[in-house]
Amino acid sequence: MVYLVRGRQNLVQAAEFSSLVSRRVKQADFVDMIDKLQGFRSLIYSNGTVNGTVVKWDPVGEARAWMGNITGFIDTLHHIQDDLGAEILSDTLYSSSAQRKSTTFSSCLLVVEFFVYPVFIFLTLRLTNRVKDYSKKLAERLKILAREQRRNATLVKEMYPASVAARLLKGNSVEPEIFESATVCFSGLSDFQELSRISHGVDIIFFINRLFDLMDDEISKYDVFKVETVGDQYLVVSGVPLRNGDSHVKEIANMALGLLEQTKNLTVDHLPTYPIQLKFGVCTGSVVAGIVGLKMPRYCLFDKSFNILLNFFR
Repeated sequence: MVYLVRGRQNLVQAAEFSSLVSRRVKQADFVDMIDKLQGFRSLIYSNGTVNGTVVKWDPVGEARAWMGNITGFIDTLHHIQDDLGAEILSDTLYSSSAQRKSTTFSSCLLVVEFFVYPVFIFLTLRLTNRVKDYSKKLAERLKILAREQRRNATLVKEMYPASVAARLLKGNSVEPEIFESATVCFSGLSDFQELSRISHGVDIIFFINRLFDLMDDEISKYDVFKVETVGDQYLVVSGVPLRNGDSHVKEIANMALGLLEQTKNLTVDHLPTYPIQLKFGVCTGSVVAGIVGLKMPRYCLFDKSFNILLNFFR
């Protein structure tokens, strides 16, 4: 009886762990088969007595029936055992094959990584070096660009009045502007044509550069702006583009006196005894100022009185 209970428990546990055992147990109806075997066993052990009552039975027939049932039961268990063993072997082979495939794939992947990683590292280092070189070149070009921008800003500030240069550097347009009261001054050498006739062109250029450098230093002391220089002529205006009330007349007058004082001892290198004399033309009135030109824009002055002075001076 103990073995019967233990066997039934083992069979139930096997059915819980294996779907094959569970399916075969249900197909063979093991519970009914076990109950029949237990009934045969009890009848044989009691020698035909059931609950103390002697029943009519055929011992030989019952024994044969019991043997047939127990043989079928054992055969069924053997079939389940064989099928379960085959299933376990198949699962083991499948798992082993999958493991071999996984191992092969991992080995191939490791070999590929062994060869690919150095190439990847080499390309990464190469790209990093290129990025560094590009960064250095970019930094150098940015420095050059910044230097050129500073040079351009310096040139713009030298070519135009401060207020106009500030607007141009910010990218703003400069519209023509009318100034109701300003003073314009023309200056130049009184006998420049004679000096040019008796001098070499290179000597004239050197002398004019010395003269204009001296005049540039002197006019920086006054509220004036140098508009342009043509040949020996030096054009200066006060009251443009920054209005200064009526002070433009005084500024131009003081500037002219200062230029006379600074040039009284100026000599020509190749003609030390040649006398240097400046002439001035001054006009006060309204002027129009604006930027003219696209390729080489200039800050120019226009007005009737200004043109009269220009023609008279020439």
